[in-house]
Amino acid sequence: MGRPEDFEAADADISGGATTGNSAQQESTQSQPGQSGQSSYNRASGTFGRGKFSRNADDKIIGGVCSGLANYLGIDPVIMRVVDGNGTKLDDSVPLSVQLTQFDGTPVGSPVTASAVLPEGARQHYFVAPMDIPSPGAWKLKVTAGQATGDITIQALDPGDSLRIGGPAPDIDTPTLDDVGGVVRAVTTQPNPDLRLSKTSTADARAMGKPYVIVIDSARFKVSPECGRALTMIRFLLDRWDEDAAFIHLEPFEYQVITEEPVLSGSLTDPPMNKYSRAFGLGDATWPGTKMPWIFVVDGNGTVRAKYTGIVGSADVDVILTQIKAEQGKAAG
Repeated sequence: MGRPEDFEAADADISGGATTGNSAQQESTQSQPGQSGQSSYNRASGTFGRGKFSRNADDKIIGGVCSGLANYLGIDPVIMRVVDGNGTKLDDSVPLSVQLTQFDGTPVGSPVTASAVLPEGARQHYFVAPMDIPSPGAWKLKVTAGQATGDITIQALDPGDSLRIGGPAPDIDTPTLDDVGGVVRAVTTQPNPDLRLSKTSTADARAMGKPYVIVIDSARFKVSPECGRALTMIRFLLDRWDEDAAFIHLEPFEYQVITEEPVLSGSLTDPPMNKYSRAFGLGDATWPGTKMPWIFVVDGNGTVRAKYTGIVGSADVDVILTQIKAEQGKAAG
């Protein structure tokens, strides 16, 4: 349970010679109430050879890309799975380079070598390419593996004040169950919560030098159809990563517990963000309180490695944690 294959579907295709099938099916706009499958992190949509890149409302991985669609401007990792024209899945024996281009094919910056990542239990490698995207809007990626090429269309979003990928996580101490005297509803509004998500604070993880995944979401105060789904998804990863990463649930809004019932200190149309969620740069005009949930992945050095909003697949987080673990292993060796 919780393996990337649990969310797996079709793969993308990369064909030798000229690029084919480079029309886009653009779905990577900012998440709005009533829309499903928008992500703040980094993925792509469009076609790659004959394999379509698209978002699936059932939270699957489609066409060689982790679930979710949008990138942020600035340096942002793009996660891909790739097959060749014969349907063979590419692995770490095949060097993969990615070039950011304008829509007319004009290259922007230099090509980037994608790193191959194989999460535990996965049957196919993922490729992660840190792309430096200069401005919001639609862009193309030219992907090259040997003599084969393919194009991907991506959409870069304005990050607003949300934490920058590659920048430091906030130096805050999120509340735990112990901090509130064991009153469960003071730290989570989720029915039947997994209390492992309320055992460790961001300060605890930072003191241990341990990577952490913080899920900023509310099951009770649903400001979008996606609210609560990130908390469900993250359970797929808890058992496998519990020794190597901390998983933290943070309620984003100010509320009171009255006779054991959480009561929002405001309205769902303009929910009051608490100081902890504001520390992650949320609640500004670009990403107000009505744009939930969010997930941030932070490494053991306190550096933000990924961020997502809306519906997120477990592989989005799994790939980044695998990459962090590999880097820690190299540093220790």
